[in-house]
Amino acid sequence: MKAKNHALIVCSLALLGLSWPAAAQVVRPSLVVRVQFTSTVSSMVGTPLSGVTTGSVITGEVAVDLAQLPPDDNPGSYGAEHNYSGGKPGYIFQFSTGQQTFTYNSINAAGDGGLTPGVFQFQRGDPSHFLNFQARDAGNPYAVLLQFEDYTEPLTLVRGDYFPEDVNLETIPERARLYYFDNFGTAEVIAQITALTMTIEKPTPASLLIYRVNASTLSARHKQLLLRLLGRADEAYANGQCRLGQKRLRHFQQSVLAQVRKKDPVLAAHLAAGAQTVIDGGCSAKPGIIVY
Repeated sequence: MKAKNHALIVCSLALLGLSWPAAAQVVRPSLVVRVQFTSTVSSMVGTPLSGVTTGSVITGEVAVDLAQLPPDDNPGSYGAEHNYSGGKPGYIFQFSTGQQTFTYNSINAAGDGGLTPGVFQFQRGDPSHFLNFQARDAGNPYAVLLQFEDYTEPLTLVRGDYFPEDVNLETIPERARLYYFDNFGTAEVIAQITALTMTIEKPTPASLLIYRVNASTLSARHKQLLLRLLGRADEAYANGQCRLGQKRLRHFQQSVLAQVRKKDPVLAAHLAAGAQTVIDGGCSAKPGIIVY
């Protein structure tokens, strides 16, 4: 049965201040996806976390800077693999037991055998969907995994290859767990997720669309056209001309349908839907917050 706890997906149009530890300051304040969670320890092997027992509460956050998200290692495979192995900036996995705080910074990501650091989402043919946030530092025998699994049809956890647009965390999946374990199988903590939010911090209304266009395989000419339209829409919003911004986003949608749909229908659908989300935010909505 589906968990009754509801997760929130919120897009912040005004960039929020970052509060990560000093080691995480390599992540620039840009387009950031945050997954924040609360969990309760359900089982343990050994004593890998000081003072933690069954029933203990562990809270945490995963922060992904989309400006530095590694490209999908396996495109077009009904899922995505964003791999930070060997050290790349822009990905922070932090959790706290109340007594200790642990921070995994992707700059230090391990590149040897073992759990692969990164963001992974898949639609399997079982059928099942899963979404993993994985972290492991070089030289550290302990790894951390935030895992979501969906086995109940209709499956809704993963809608496609794009992160974060194709991730659906509006409700907590039936299996949602935090794992902390060593490489030797001698110590492990498993905690059940009890509360969950996913937020996208956006410096401008169209910044997620701008990221998606830049990350696409469209030609430089088509990218330039679309980026110019999105820039003009953001300019209108910045000047307080919301309706003009909406009008320019509709022009963007028309251009997407005319120029992109035949070349890449999946990308076109995402761009058109993303623009509609901004348009539907309206002009009288609470400044800075849109439910996504």
